Amino acid sequence: ATRLHYNEQFSNASTDIQKAKALAHKVIYEYAMNDSFMLTAEQETTLLSECASEVTELIKKLQVALDKITQHLLEYENINHETCKEILRDLF
Repeated sequence: ATRLHYNEQFSNASTDIQKAKALAHKVIYEYAMNDSFMLTAEQETTLLSECASEVTELIKKLQVALDKITQHLLEYENINHETCKEILRDLF
């Protein structure tokens, strides 16, 4: 998200990346959730790439809602649950 919004990646993301890699490894090797019986490291990379693409698209889609929420906060200084739901309902 910070890469999309600020065009930079913060160093604290390295822990998140390590956790994502560990989870991808478990999904492929421990849970056997892959497309074939041949297990390869390439499957981990593919899974991570697909997940990153999905998250990127979701963040881009949610950017409109984030902008609306930001505008609301700048105008009213707070926001309630119902207003957030209304903003998100317009998106989905």
